[in-house]
Amino acid sequence: MGAAPRRPKPITFPKGFLWGAATAAQQVEGGNYNNDWYQWELAGKTKDRAGQADDSYHLYDTDFSLAQ
Repeated sequence: MGAAPRRPKPITFPKGFLWGAATAAQQVEGGNYNNDWYQWELAGKTKDRAGQADDSYHLYDTDFSLAQ
């Protein structure tokens, strides 16, 4: 028998706390080939390529709905 899983302590935020979010085209839009980061990917200076990423360029409406 192992120890019972520990529950994380609840986190509270001050009244008026505002949440925010940000994106970067290279990381989320996909198919973004006309930029410096794509040139770095081609040159092998990064381990991973963005490729289609999560296709936020076409799925932005769904993405924003999920974030609400």
